[in-house]
Amino acid sequence: MALAFSRGFLDLWWGSADDRKYFSDQEQFDILYNKFIIMNDYTSVEKIIILPPDALNSDPPAMTKQLPHNKILHLMGEHTEFRTKAFSNGFKEICSFLHKDSKHGRNDKQLTGKTNMQTSLNK
Repeated sequence: MALAFSRGFLDLWWGSADDRKYFSDQEQFDILYNKFIIMNDYTSVEKIIILPPDALNSDPPAMTKQLPHNKILHLMGEHTEFRTKAFSNGFKEICSFLHKDSKHGRNDKQLTGKTNMQTSLNK
């Protein structure tokens, strides 16, 4: 039953190729969710869970809203040069962290998206 609902929901959400030309995935979701409410389809509404903005992505703008507990850093809208520096620094930090960890058995340095962004801004 849940699988059937999920398949149907995804078909409605992603719509036709024409819908995808004019609406972002978030806009298309909002349209569909509001249709469920207008049609009093609360069975469908109850099957949808709205997650916090930073559960599966960065809450934009990540430059100011990224928190230490955030698992994902999505630099949407940032220019390519900054994105390149941020991900390069993040990759170097991870490699350094893993190297120290395997060499000494542990590492006291905590990796965070905020630290990575600050390091990228300083370079």
